[in-house]
This record gives sequence, structure tokens and C-alpha cells, in this order.
Amino acid sequence: MKKVITLLSLALLMFNCSNDQEFNVTSFQAEKSGVIWDANFYSAQVDENGVITIEGSTGLETITIVAYGQDASGCSNLFNNTQGVCYDMQYNASFANFTDQNNVLWSTNKIPDQSVQLYRPDGVVSIVDGSLEEGKLSGQFYFNAFNPTGLTSISITKGVFYNIPFTIGSTTNYFTCVDAEDQVQQAMIAYNNADLMDSALFEQLCNAYVNALYTQIEYCGDVNGTIQETIDQVNFNNCQLTCDQIASNTSTAQSDYNNATLGNTIDMCTRYIQYLNEQIDTCGDPNGDLQAIIDNLDCGDDDGDGVPNSVEDLNNDGDLSNDDTDADLNPNHLDDDDDDDGILTSDELNLDANGNPADTDMDGIPDYLDLDEDNDGIPTADEDVDNDGNPLNDDTDGDGIPNYLDNDDDGDGIYSIYEGTIDTDMDGIVNYLDSDDDGDSILTQFEFVDSNADGNPIDSQDFDSDGMDDYLDNDDDNDGLLTIDENPDPNGDGNPDDAQNSDADSAPDYLDAN
Repeated sequence: MKKVITLLSLALLMFNCSNDQEFNVTSFQAEKSGVIWDANFYSAQVDENGVITIEGSTGLETITIVAYGQDASGCSNLFNNTQGVCYDMQYNASFANFTDQNNVLWSTNKIPDQSVQLYRPDGVVSIVDGSLEEGKLSGQFYFNAFNPTGLTSISITKGVFYNIPFTIGSTTNYFTCVDAEDQVQQAMIAYNNADLMDSALFEQLCNAYVNALYTQIEYCGDVNGTIQETIDQVNFNNCQLTCDQIASNTSTAQSDYNNATLGNTIDMCTRYIQYLNEQIDTCGDPNGDLQAIIDNLDCGDDDGDGVPNSVEDLNNDGDLSNDDTDADLNPNHLDDDDDDDGILTSDELNLDANGNPADTDMDGIPDYLDLDEDNDGIPTADEDVDNDGNPLNDDTDGDGIPNYLDNDDDGDGIYSIYEGTIDTDMDGIVNYLDSDDDGDSILTQFEFVDSNADGNPIDSQDFDSDGMDDYLDNDDDNDGLLTIDENPDPNGDGNPDDAQNSDADSAPDYLDAN
């Protein structure tokens, strides 16, 4: 925005300017509309960005000149051949103000009324000598400024300041035409990127753009009327969305609602109604069609289970009373356990990042409606091993996955669906929960050989080829001695690595028939 020049460069520039002043005493003087104007107080300062502010005052009236570094250029022949650095005020950041005894501000930044003058006020300030080290600044100036109405101007000519105090001041933040143009650029980008789905935000950004354009006219003028033309185009509907835009928003909201996931259905339903109401307000609803859509939308969740009523209408017939997954005479939209498996629907949803409900066994039936979530052949309600009415806290193998979601409940490597509810060793623990199915003291996981790692025992080892896999065979070598009696696990950890091998051959006793 404001081009930065260093104080060092500024000081060197000033030292190289010639000194050809008509005064030899410190002074600040000009002619105001042809009458001598002599200041009693005067000073100049430069901030860290190189912006020079020069001020003179009679006590009742004040002249303020602000010069920006990016406007600096040579000013030969502008002031009776006096060489110096000139700062042009017309169409630039640099400007001059005159405050009269009635506290009326006349400024080169004020755009004149087009009935009086078409182009911006002008003015130039020339720095001909100055030094921060010596603390002095000298130069010349003139400018034409307009009052707040833009109908009357004042002319300040033959301005001279000589050896007035010059210091480093605090950073100045004057608002100029350049700033107004930057403000318009930012407002335009925000307006052009406005989300038309947010009518309130669109209106806010539109008004901000229009206001910025008016500010640009105030500070920069509008010689060709192009800024006003832009305002008329942007503000043709008073920054309100048109009926067509609102109808388009409604169509988008309808599509979003139709494609909503379980997790965002209520939000999308509420949003759809919002846009339908906006369309009614903007476009009307002569046939009542839009209101009929609103009346038929159900954005509620009557049982508070996290499943919207509209999703609980499984057969999509518009009648919630005939959807009863567990046939308990309590329709799903009023049932907090839709599949009656002992787990609340809200606990089974487990929505993913996209808002879709969990489907553990990927059978197309979400867990909250699935009687066997892990598809292991054992109904979820029957996986409540401790019979406390809550299958959530039953985890036989301690792997952090409750049995009703675990396809290998006892963690022996054989999927529960293949082990079933038989009890091979008659120990009162069904196989799918028994870590040693044949009761031979060797854990099933060490007797089950699953070469393709599919959890199916069809390829499991049958050492004695008697048609019974080792993990179900209590006499693995068919020698007439039960495996448990051949000391297969001396240390009792269920792993046969330390099994007794009496004849020191390649096979432990429980696998050695000789």
C-alpha cells in the first residue's frame, strides 16, 4: 500500500537538495486566496515509513501537508527553477488540509461536486533542504482544497516553510485514496467469493463492497462515472438475493437433504426448511406447494436414539407406525433398542466421519438393526455372557472388542462362526468361548493350523488322520492314551513347546504313537 523509504535515504536526499529560499529566518507563510497567511506555530516530522507531516498554525487556522515517499519525484521548473523533491497531491496518497477558524476542514482529499469541478483538487509540496541531524526542514507548497460539501474551494499559494523544526515522529495512519482503493479491492474479492447459500452473509459482504465503493468516490473521485456504475450493478437488488438465486439455493438444499447421511439428516432437513421459507418470503407461494413440502418434512427424532424419524421409516411409505424391526409392537421411531438385542440403538450407531452408522459385518444391515452384528451365527442378545443384560461389557478374550462385535470371541484363531455353540470337551463352555476346545490342556490356538489365515479350520491339522482336527481331538496321535495324560504342557501355559518327549526323537509323546 504505502511504499516504505528509509530515514537514511530521506536524509541523503534532503542533503542533496539545493537551498534557494527567499527567507533567512525560521518561518511558515503562504497566501490564502491572495491574502498573506503567516503561521505562529510550525513543525515537521517523519515516521518510520518515510511519511512526512508538515504543519503550520496561526492558532485559529491550520495548514497540514502530508507527503508519502511513493509520490516523490523531481520538481524542476515547478517553483521558479528551484530544485528539490516534489510530492504531487493529485490522484496520489499525498494530500493537504486547511482547517479554518470555524473548524471547517478543506482538503485536497475532498472530491468536488461535479457541478463545480470535474477533476480532483491538486497541490504540490517541494522539500528543498532538510536534515534530521540538524532538526530543520525547508520547502515550498501550493494546493487547492474543497470544503465538505464539495461546492466551494480554497486556494493556498506561494507557500514557504524555512528551517522549521524537523523530528522523527510516531507512525501516521492517514486514510487516503490509495487506502480506499485497497479497501475496495479486498471488499470486491470477498463479495465475489460470497457463498450465495448464506443470504445474510451475502447481504453483509455486498453492502461492505458498496460502502467501500462510495468511500472510493469520496476519496478518489469518479471522473468517468465507472464507480457509480459498478455500485448500480452490485446494488441493483439492494444487496438481496434474487428469487432465482433463492430458488437455486432451495434446489441445492433439497439435493443435500436427499443425499444426507444418518449423521446429518436432521441438519440437512432443518436447512431445507430454512431455504423453503426464504423462497416463500422472496418469491411467494401462490399454490401452497412450498408450504406443503415443509408440512410433510419430519426433522425430529421422537425416541432420541440418534436416528431421525425420516430414517426410521424403513419402507419409505410415510407411515412410521408400521416399521418395527424387532416386532415388539413398539415402532422403531419410538423404540430405543430397534433390534431388541439388549444394546441401545444410540450405543450401536458408532457413526463414521461421513455420518454413516456402523455395519461391523458389512452385510448391508447397520448394527443398530442387525440381530447378529459380527455375523458369527450367535445372536447379539446371546453374546451377553455374564447375563447382566448388557452385551457391551462381555469380552471373553480381552482384546478390547466386545463379543457381539468380535468374529473370534475366544481369540483362538478360529472364527466363532466355525466353532459354534457345541461343547466338544463337555466342560460347560461352548467352543466359541473355550480357549481349549478338546480339553487336552493344549490351547486351541497352538493346535489349530490356519495356513491361509482365514479363520476357517477346514485346513487345520489332523495329525493322526482320524477325521478329527487336533484342536478337537483328545488323543492327537491315536495311541490310546489321551493327550492330556502324555504330559503335553509341563509348565501349564497351554503352549506345547515344552511337551514331554520320552524317547528323545523328533516328536513329543502326545504326537508319537510309538
